[in-house]
Amino acid sequence: MTADTAAFRRIEQRSLRFGIGANAVMTLAGFAAHVATGSSALLLDGLYSAVLVGSSLIASRISRNVVRPPDRAWPYGYEGQEALYVLFRSLVLLGVIGFGVGSAASSLIDWWNGTPPPPLHLEPVAAYTTTITALCALLAWRHHWDWIRTQRISLLLLTEARNARIDALITMATGLALLASPWLLLTPFAALAPITDALLVLLVSLALLR
Repeated sequence: MTADTAAFRRIEQRSLRFGIGANAVMTLAGFAAHVATGSSALLLDGLYSAVLVGSSLIASRISRNVVRPPDRAWPYGYEGQEALYVLFRSLVLLGVIGFGVGSAASSLIDWWNGTPPPPLHLEPVAAYTTTITALCALLAWRHHWDWIRTQRISLLLLTEARNARIDALITMATGLALLASPWLLLTPFAALAPITDALLVLLVSLALLR
């Protein structure tokens, strides 16, 4: 391993450790926001951050492995683990999407049968949305900048930067939609106001499939 490669791997490792910490904070914030507001959409946001914690942990391990020479287990080198990392993340994300779709469908069925969903407490949503969106943007910038510093060779950093950008968009869109939901009562769509949260969960789940 050359001196440049070793330096690039150290940059990659520091960036991934920063991502683990940031995503852990966002996961806890998402769960706390769910408890405070009753919003399943914010719970889904926290679950997505939890997926990113797991993927960052695995990415960090792979980053250490790729410098190892080929052996009997990986005769063509450990670089192939980067593709397995992407596959693992996709499979776990499918589980989160399944949870979101199932939760939204259950709430919509109950509403259709005449059981109104519990009211949401929207007071913490603005602070949560602003803080987490800013943290996601910072994380996306950090990963992208470190990807440039490593001469754009790290699939792990490129993927993590994309994940952080997606998380920022999800958080911002979810928060703004929740904050705007009371205004539906003043529109022809007033009947949909009680199920805004369930519809958001469904829309976000479908968006994550892209």
